[in-house]
Amino acid sequence: MKLCECGCNKVTKWNKQFKRYNTYLNGHGQKGKKWTEEQKETLKKTRTREKCSMWNRKHSEETKKKMSKCKLGIKNPMHNKIFTNEERKRRSEAHKGKIFSKETRKKLRLINLGKKDSI
Repeated sequence: MKLCECGCNKVTKWNKQFKRYNTYLNGHGQKGKKWTEEQKETLKKTRTREKCSMWNRKHSEETKKKMSKCKLGIKNPMHNKIFTNEERKRRSEAHKGKIFSKETRKKLRLINLGKKDSI
């Protein structure tokens, strides 16, 4: 076992890839580091929105359908989740009393048209 070198005295994790203990815990390597103005400017330049490949772009309808299809069934994080009655009541209470705008109500109405419980 090896302790984190930042001084927090917590045990670091075993790194399977390099077959050794990590030097720092996650995020502790930069703890207390003083950045120079030059380093700060470099970080600002590299972390801009324009560098993001999807900046000012939108997914096509085809891509949206593909992404939606990927999240169906077992891959969906909510798949086979069973909520207790307490959880259902808690969630229900959290949503009671919310006031939706007319536009939102119209959208919800259109979504629920044709479903069994729709009015």
